[in-house]
Amino acid sequence: MRNILRAALPALTIVALTAVSSFASTITLGISGDARVGANYIDFGVYPQGEPYVPAPGFGTFEVTSPVTNIFSTNGVRAGEFGSIQSFSSALETVGTTLSPAVKFMTFETGGSNLQLFLTRLYQGNLPTSSPFILSDTVVGATAAFDVTGYILNTNDNSKTAFTGLFSTTFSGMTVAQLIGELPVDTAFSATFSLTPAPEPASLLLLGIGLLGAGIVGRKKIARS
Repeated sequence: MRNILRAALPALTIVALTAVSSFASTITLGISGDARVGANYIDFGVYPQGEPYVPAPGFGTFEVTSPVTNIFSTNGVRAGEFGSIQSFSSALETVGTTLSPAVKFMTFETGGSNLQLFLTRLYQGNLPTSSPFILSDTVVGATAAFDVTGYILNTNDNSKTAFTGLFSTTFSGMTVAQLIGELPVDTAFSATFSLTPAPEPASLLLLGIGLLGAGIVGRKKIARS
């Protein structure tokens, strides 16, 4: 049944951030996975079967897809390998505060196993539940976004590469009120991380993410049929 629903549901349209340093080389990483999204949490699943969705502070899995460049490719990350990605919840990762210790967000099982992505801050959204999600209505549908900062740790030399970014997704044909009424939503995703190094070592990076997933509009239509 899950596979039938996923095949029938429409794709989500995701908006990525614009770059801040046009003169700097871009670092990109593509991944695919499954997630359950609630008002103040994201539970990642065991890819590719989806369930079980593992609540924070547990880890789900993802598969690396193209593109893979720069710090990832030079450390041996290749399309087709797998990694772990930690679920998060505002009940554990308090929004609007510095996360101490930093949250280990992503790791790689084989190539690039020396690279670890950490989150140091989730920013407060516009929901009244200490949620990181910023919800807004647009002409094409409801958008849900959240802001983060963090760093990539290279365990070979303990060097850190900082980043900051906005994760943003649009639920086509939905209003914010409808989206809130449907949560939690199970969705497959295909994401591309784009990191643009800042000109100075202490400066932050820009991280954008694009997702494609199973939308909740189609789920409602199937339920009525």
